[in-house]
Amino acid sequence: MKELLNAFAGGIIIFTVFICPMTYYYLALFHDGIKQPKPKRKK
Repeated sequence: MKELLNAFAGGIIIFTVFICPMTYYYLALFHDGIKQPKPKRKK
């Protein structure tokens, strides 16, 4: 039972580590798209 809980916790940590940055990236892109609807930005 303890090993199962450890494996489950490890899976949640890996899931969080992989999903959170992707979610943050997509939210940032989406927010950028709303703020500046132009596809090209001059730097």
